[in-house]
Amino acid sequence: MLLGEVDTNKVFFNSKINNKFNIGDSRYSSFSISKSTVSSRYYPAFGVSIPLMRINVLNHNVDFIINALNYNDMKMGIGGFTLYTTEYHVNGNLQISITNNLAISLGKGHTSHHLLDDAIIEEKMTPNNFVKDFYNAYLIYYNQKYKSSIYGGYSYIFHYLVDKNIGAKGNLILGFNINYLSKKHYDLYLASDLKFKEEHDFKSSVNIQTGIAINKKIRFAVNYYNGYSENGQYFGKYINEFFFGTYIDAF
Repeated sequence: MLLGEVDTNKVFFNSKINNKFNIGDSRYSSFSISKSTVSSRYYPAFGVSIPLMRINVLNHNVDFIINALNYNDMKMGIGGFTLYTTEYHVNGNLQISITNNLAISLGKGHTSHHLLDDAIIEEKMTPNNFVKDFYNAYLIYYNQKYKSSIYGGYSYIFHYLVDKNIGAKGNLILGFNINYLSKKHYDLYLASDLKFKEEHDFKSSVNIQTGIAINKKIRFAVNYYNGYSENGQYFGKYINEFFFGTYIDAF
């Protein structure tokens, strides 16, 4: 293949490294529904991950990916579900395969909600306006034999608004995904995502997930989260709980 030539056979590819390395992140998936084990709160997410194209540069694959997601926080009551918060997330990634096992991911993203504008108000809750614009950089190692990955990265948040501008912040990120039992149509796995957030004095926030992945498209899993909320409305709230969910990675 020539320098910069688009591989049209791989425009819509399923990259083992690109879209599977950070499933331990509590917010990773295309479609999901998870529930707290200690309350009637549900956390549905809807979105899509679109691999736009793959080009080959000096025998290294370069992938262009767009992700767009909507995260929600809902509570089930007698009259049905009440929507408490909703957040929007979009990011673009440039991912470069150095070898068959090693890749670099570089991206820019935006996460926000505007609860004051959308008039979504929980009882006894003062809604805030939340905006986060950031750059991400990851180094990812994928083990083909064991279908497992480890990664490390840094997220630089250059525009951070929680009602007011709180200044640029950085997050250190480490994680892994290990398939400890692999069969033809399913895998049993353990994954974790660990963040050290400067906005919380670099105190750790960790999510640990274990479950079954069926045909690499759908996961049924249990999570344990210990750390600061990923939801901008609950910025600064410390969470220590289990929740379970269904996650679809097909899109």
